[in-house]
Amino acid sequence: MPTSPRMRAAAALVAAAAALGSGAGLIAAGLALTRDTPAVDAAAAARGAAGHAALCMGCHGVPGGPAPPLDAAGHAWRHSDAQLARIIALGIGEAGGKDAAMPGFAAQLGRNGIADQIAYLKSRWPAELRRRQAVLNPGGEAELRALLADPSRTLPGDCLPGPP
Repeated sequence: MPTSPRMRAAAALVAAAAALGSGAGLIAAGLALTRDTPAVDAAAAARGAAGHAALCMGCHGVPGGPAPPLDAAGHAWRHSDAQLARIIALGIGEAGGKDAAMPGFAAQLGRNGIADQIAYLKSRWPAELRRRQAVLNPGGEAELRALLADPSRTLPGDCLPGPP
């Protein structure tokens, strides 16, 4: 049994990380289930739907296509709002350039358009997933934020290649 406070904290962190790594950690820990369902700005989601249709559906809307779905069947809800904004703005791989796994859309969308895209994504998630995703954002449980500060804990291994 660890005796020092630092050793006890490290042991607790390892146990929590193992629980989260199992995929059932959020449910088993009861985190996010006690929070209210975050509201989605309907006007922002409507604006985001138009941008999504124009920029995203060609890859994310094709069953078995080159990119994961962005609804409840996908894993976008496992990203914080800041991570989603970064992915949408900068893309994934090769600095978001033409050979990237996903190009960046900062120039096309701007800050407000990116926020609208995130609102649209959230409007497609059931309340349960919106509650779980909310704990990844500032104001979520401090312990969970600390565990998820490492992108390898919040992103599936094939989501963002290389260092963030």
